[in-house]
Amino acid sequence: MSERPIMAEGSSLQQVDVLGVPVHCGDLARLMSELSTGLARDERRVVVFLNLFCAMQQRRDPGYREALRAADWRLPDGMPVAWAARWLGGRGVRRVPGPDVFDALNAHAARAGLSVYFLGGAIPRNAERVAEAARRAFPGLRVAGTWSPPTGPVDGELAERIIADIARCRPDILWVGLGSPRQEAWIHRYRERLAARLTLAVGGTFNYYNGTRTRAPRWMCRWGLEWAHRVIQDPALFRQKRFFAFGHEFLWPVGRQVVQRWMRW
Repeated sequence: MSERPIMAEGSSLQQVDVLGVPVHCGDLARLMSELSTGLARDERRVVVFLNLFCAMQQRRDPGYREALRAADWRLPDGMPVAWAARWLGGRGVRRVPGPDVFDALNAHAARAGLSVYFLGGAIPRNAERVAEAARRAFPGLRVAGTWSPPTGPVDGELAERIIADIARCRPDILWVGLGSPRQEAWIHRYRERLAARLTLAVGGTFNYYNGTRTRAPRWMCRWGLEWAHRVIQDPALFRQKRFFAFGHEFLWPVGRQVVQRWMRW
């Protein structure tokens, strides 16, 4: 006996519940097909990426869980999340990292003449630096606008100014790099007012383009150790992202969920 797969509305991708968040199963090629089709149809969609930190954080924060669940695509950015989706019955699950989607979608935008907007803070001129690097990496990319908010909450008058600028630029694709969980909550709060056809929360991806971080070697990504590479570059992340809690906040509850699934058979 097998569980009936859940399909995303308007999507052919199967979804599997991982600790209360439906995760889409597929690979980068299938996702790009879905995204490009949605852009061609002028659909307005939101994409979030579920890594180990996000999966653990949403268990403690119901508001954050709601923001993740409200997105149209919830992709397994972290290898532990992809493994969990496979253990829980996902078919054809592949890790779909935010940086890979960033590269593939910007390349598609450059070919198709689509416009992009970069919103991200943390360091001075963050969004502008990412936009400059993206232009070099993807010749012909149309950058509709950028905004680099200062460190801290992006709400009130500041949020209104950003939303107004996005409305003025009307980009096809909006890249949001405010860091998790803030970026997903921000998109969820203002989603209906964001004048972009496709909004993606890509967090740390901006760091790979603003020159402050490097991506992990492929072998580390393949073995689910990209988080370790990030910690090596920034040791403070070990506590900030609660990686020390991996066993009892992720592995143990996922194990219980797998056992419960098999007991229903």
